Amino acid sequence: MRKQLRSEERCLQGLLLHMDRGDEIYIRKRERNPMDIFDMTTHRLQAPVRRQSPSGSDTTTFQNIHYFNELKDRDSETRTDLKLMYLDPPRAHHTLEIQQQVLLREQQKKRNRIKVQEVRYILPLEMKPPSTITAAFCKGAQEEHAERKGRG
Repeated sequence: MRKQLRSEERCLQGLLLHMDRGDEIYIRKRERNPMDIFDMTTHRLQAPVRRQSPSGSDTTTFQNIHYFNELKDRDSETRTDLKLMYLDPPRAHHTLEIQQQVLLREQQKKRNRIKVQEVRYILPLEMKPPSTITAAFCKGAQEEHAERKGRG
């Protein structure tokens, strides 16, 4: 009951927002189905079900699957691992999503490993931990001080 009331409230709020803009499309949709879900059940009518049209989404899904399989077939370490994990190509939208998420996670792991390695090699060789720098500085300062005393 609460869900129905919330749904009705959302519909009415949407209508009010769109009426300000002059949209009457939403009103027409509501007029097509004037009965609410409770009236339909008392009259033993089946509620209309909204489903995505398979024709439009299938084309893009198949294009995405084809493109993803081409990417997967290119040689690289990550993609080779992915091919071993998922031997069958994706056949539907949800399997495509799963395989893409796995590929993205593997690529992110590889990027993180590369970043860690770069940090190790990018630091100049002269840079040392602060304790050794301070000790070297003090030692150098003491040597300079001793040289000055020796000259003077």
